[in-house]
Amino acid sequence: LVPELFCWFSLSRERESQCVVQLVFVMFTVASRTSRRIACHLHYAAPLLVDPTSRLFSALPDAAETGSASTRGPLGKLWTRMSVTAQRDRAVQAECLYAAAERKTACTSWYSEGLLPRTFRAKQMVLGLHVWLLHRRLAGAQSGDCADENKLVQEHVFELLWTDATGRIRAEPDVPEMRVAKYLKSAQQLTFQSYMHYDHALSLPSREEAHSDLSTALWHHVYQSSSSVPDDAVHRLTDYVFAAHDHVMNVHSPEHWKEGRTPFPDSMLPDWSKIVDNEGKVLHVPPYDPADDPWFLPGGWLAAQTEAGERYYWHPKTRKAQWEHPDTISAA
Repeated sequence: LVPELFCWFSLSRERESQCVVQLVFVMFTVASRTSRRIACHLHYAAPLLVDPTSRLFSALPDAAETGSASTRGPLGKLWTRMSVTAQRDRAVQAECLYAAAERKTACTSWYSEGLLPRTFRAKQMVLGLHVWLLHRRLAGAQSGDCADENKLVQEHVFELLWTDATGRIRAEPDVPEMRVAKYLKSAQQLTFQSYMHYDHALSLPSREEAHSDLSTALWHHVYQSSSSVPDDAVHRLTDYVFAAHDHVMNVHSPEHWKEGRTPFPDSMLPDWSKIVDNEGKVLHVPPYDPADDPWFLPGGWLAAQTEAGERYYWHPKTRKAQWEHPDTISAA
């Protein structure tokens, strides 16, 4: 309305009467629209005057509700999105889920019996694979899950993924600050391309077709199309992905999911024992030696980086975090 008033008052005096008529008409239009909006808000807010515990303002559904969009009114959805308590709970849930993916990625078997190199890309693809499993649950809206909250938690998880990737890129040697954004964009493109291939594989009608297509996608993205990796290792990784996907989607309860409990059991890992090469011979893999592992940390400690690239250490069981390096291998 203010720009219109400036326009009207800039007109000549002989058009003052016409300006007054237009001003009255605009004020009447604004008043009518405002009255309709107030009536609409009163229509939605009226149940609160009678029953403050009505479903309109339910921030969280009770146990009998399924958590779908139809179980919440407009104010309930707004409260779920904007409430400080709800935002804190979603952040804690996302951090717990992402920490579970980190712990699974930190298992040494990936980089010994699993034949993966200890490189940034290999770790990013394995970590991205487990985040994709979380994404499938968050985007799938399983029975008992809240679809609206899952979308918001999904945003938190991916934000943690990219923040962690930025810190690990900065921690890489010989990476100038001006190229961090470029490397991060490349990592994001590779990650989302792998997600498209994984989703396409699981959309195939038969299990055999899905297994074959997913094996090709894992060989291309996780093993980077390496000709030295035997088919047996790729197929075992595919079996693990199917088992982990079934556990995350169907076995992990909505209550545990809401609490952020780890969706990946500690015992669930690919079976790398007695891998055979493409000629049928058992592949000899050197036993794991912590002294040869630059990523090894004693006592179950894990390393992480801040977004600025500063490395710190945290323990998944005690939840302790510190800047100092844990005990050495000999002390452990």
